[in-house]
Amino acid sequence: MKIGLFPMVADVLHAGHILAIKEAKENCDYLIVALYCKPERKPNSVQSIFERYVQLSSIKYVDEVIPYEDDI
Repeated sequence: MKIGLFPMVADVLHAGHILAIKEAKENCDYLIVALYCKPERKPNSVQSIFERYVQLSSIKYVDEVIPYEDDI
């Protein structure tokens, strides 16, 4: 089984995000979206982490959403 990882911020989720996620899913069996959620790095966010999480979880191409705060 091939597992894919798609890191993103998703504030505000748009059609381009959906198309990119769809393409990622076409290249793997199980797609994990890693949701970056370090709010102090983006103080003027439009959507809360919860709103982004709910939206990403509802996309049919996404198998799992994992929030993360790691600095790279």
